[in-house]
Amino acid sequence: MSDAVTPIDYAIADPLDAGRAAFTRHVWQEAFDLLTQAGAAAGLEGPDLESLATAAFFAGRADLRTPTLERAFAAYQTKG
Repeated sequence: MSDAVTPIDYAIADPLDAGRAAFTRHVWQEAFDLLTQAGAAAGLEGPDLESLATAAFFAGRADLRTPTLERAFAAYQTKG
């Protein structure tokens, strides 16, 4: 049996919860894809944006880390 991770090629009922779960498992590309999808659908709050920034970094999208952390900072400021 292989430990290889297969790409997501089906609709996820709740991409935010699935993205959080993938982040917890350190499946970075899956977490990045799902959190990006969730953000496009409904926006993300500070903690989820921080997770997205980390997932972006480890998924080879380091260029998105800083702008995503800036979005997280702005989200935290808005919440007070």
